[in-house]
Amino acid sequence: MANNITTMIDYSAKLDEAYRKESLTAKLDSAPELITLNGKEFRVPQLEMDGLANHDRTNGGAYVDGGASLSFVTKTPDYDRNRKFTIDVMDNQETANIAFGQLSGQFLKHKVVPEIDASRFAKYAQVAGKKVAGTINDGMEALLALQKARTFLDENEVSENERHLFILPEYLNAIEDLQTIQSKAALNSFASVTKVPKARFHQA
Repeated sequence: MANNITTMIDYSAKLDEAYRKESLTAKLDSAPELITLNGKEFRVPQLEMDGLANHDRTNGGAYVDGGASLSFVTKTPDYDRNRKFTIDVMDNQETANIAFGQLSGQFLKHKVVPEIDASRFAKYAQVAGKKVAGTINDGMEALLALQKARTFLDENEVSENERHLFILPEYLNAIEDLQTIQSKAALNSFASVTKVPKARFHQA
């Protein structure tokens, strides 16, 4: 009897790729090499350094010594959630690996990613540096709100390549329908503009 060897398929890389494709907030993820997972805790590097000091010309113009430190801050996840599915290995092989691939892909797309995004947006809203409450009724009001947000980012020296706008489709469409120089400039001041359905946009 000839050997029948089935090689193991690495699904983790494929699932990571699918996550990055489907998730609206994946673009805000930190570089994975900067974060280490130890059990149920994450260790995030934190760099601190001294600022400028007065130059001392009386001591031969020597530079003032400064210090820098790299430490790790431990973070605990807000939630610990999971789900387990069992796929018979023969069923998976007989369907050319479609059984597991389809199940995991659909679960990630329709169950996991929407929940991750919704949880993250709620957390972002809770810890936001500036919060403004109000009602937006039309495109002009949406544009004014966006311009105020842009002004806040300007005053806090946030570079344009680090600005990402997440906005309800109805507000984005209303702003785009204005078709003015101001509306185009406001949208172009962000590195990316992402439409977020209401089902994923929560404040709490």
